[in-house]
Amino acid sequence: ERCGPGTLVLTSTTGSGGDINRWYDNPSGGPLLSEGNSFTTPVLSSAADYWISSINLTNGCESPRRRVNITIHDIPSVPVVSDIQHCGNVSATIPAAVGNYGTNNRWYAVSSGGVMLAEADTFVTPVLTAPVTYWVSSYNAITGCEGERVPVHVQIDIIPGTPVAYDTARCGEGALTIASTVGVNGNHNQWFDAQTGGTLLDTTASFATPYLT
Repeated sequence: ERCGPGTLVLTSTTGSGGDINRWYDNPSGGPLLSEGNSFTTPVLSSAADYWISSINLTNGCESPRRRVNITIHDIPSVPVVSDIQHCGNVSATIPAAVGNYGTNNRWYAVSSGGVMLAEADTFVTPVLTAPVTYWVSSYNAITGCEGERVPVHVQIDIIPGTPVAYDTARCGEGALTIASTVGVNGNHNQWFDAQTGGTLLDTTASFATPYLT
């Protein structure tokens, strides 16, 4: 058996009293494909049967043929997975849908070879402090066939520092302009009307309030 289309090398041992083995693609009659203890098949994309016999070259006697069955298993398709972005250090949970013909996923830190990190549909990373790429494939636990690996990138972005701004006052009713400085690793400020949630009011360094009473 093998995973996916391809050739196979069939090996055998000569039967008692025989000198060499013969390979056929029919249980009786048909053309002789090869003579020898091993036989390389053509490219196979589906199950196939071959038959083998042993022959005594001195007396010309040939044994009954014995069937050799070849099974071609489907290679699992690649899993469905998406890149992840997170602000700040995190232990990320990466879900991936198992590819067709697979039973579960396998996770790696490299595109080929390497040590398997986990065998599960979902992978939980260690705490990440910088961007990293993992690789995931789908595997069939029944056939032992594993598909290609696909990358999944986890982007870890630095959380900007708190902006610098000061309470502002005025005499009487009117509008105010509140100045601020963008925090470290930020590129602009966002103004809200609540400590959490609320409505985004503006995205400038200085915020002009509405008319206040």
